[in-house]
Amino acid sequence: MNQETIVIENGTVEAENVSLTYKITDTAHKALQVGLGAVDMTKDQVFGMANKAQTGTSEFVSKLAERGAKVETTNRERVSEVVESGKKQTDETVHDAQEALDSRIKAALQRMNIPTKDDVDALNDKLDKLGKKLDELEK
Repeated sequence: MNQETIVIENGTVEAENVSLTYKITDTAHKALQVGLGAVDMTKDQVFGMANKAQTGTSEFVSKLAERGAKVETTNRERVSEVVESGKKQTDETVHDAQEALDSRIKAALQRMNIPTKDDVDALNDKLDKLGKKLDELEK
């Protein structure tokens, strides 16, 4: 097993041959302390601002509300932009996919010698013209 030697000097811990587990634990502990320190500093700043604004609490609340409204507006605009961009891309993708599918179906029908709607419509137009010419000849 790996032995650890820990020397405590002037309130600091110095370790030789410290295991990886200890290093990871120590790093995680420091990260936790950083997070707690940040929360505590933020709390102090908010309370400090509140204390300064205690005489004008409504002004403080108004400023917070104003900032909140700005953030809300900005975020709504960003969300709307993202949604619109997504809709446009989706519409373009659907259109491109539909065109590709139509093209492949048309090519498959041609390979199988099956007439398309356009072919049938063209034949109907020719039949209509022939029918009118026959009607004229009968008169």
